[in-house]
Order: sequence, then structure tokens, then C-alpha cells
Amino acid sequence: MSKDQKKILTGFRLSEGNVNFIEDTSKRLGLNKTSALDMLLTVVRKDKRLLTDLIKKALEE
Repeated sequence: MSKDQKKILTGFRLSEGNVNFIEDTSKRLGLNKTSALDMLLTVVRKDKRLLTDLIKKALEE
């Protein structure tokens, strides 16, 4: 994220499984949880096909 982009406080809730995923990902990458979540969302946003595949996979679980 470029430094000129403003961050917005969201205050939303996540499921326990997703919080654990964000925590694990942030630890492995050496990021804080906010940066890890922002990075994951940026990756998914840039690859629309990946988002579609992830949604389909989540619905199958």
C-alpha cells in the first residue's frame, strides 16, 4: 500500500477460524495482523479468479 492511501478503521468481527488464520499468517510473514489481513485482501482483489475459487471452496466445506 502506498503511503498516500488513507487507512480506514473498520471495527468488524471475524470468525475464530479466520482470526487464527490471520494470526498464523502474520506470524509466518513477520507482519502485524492488520498488515497481514490487508495484504491477503490485496492479493485476492488483484486476482478476481482467485476470489471466485476461494468462495466456491468455502461453500463446499
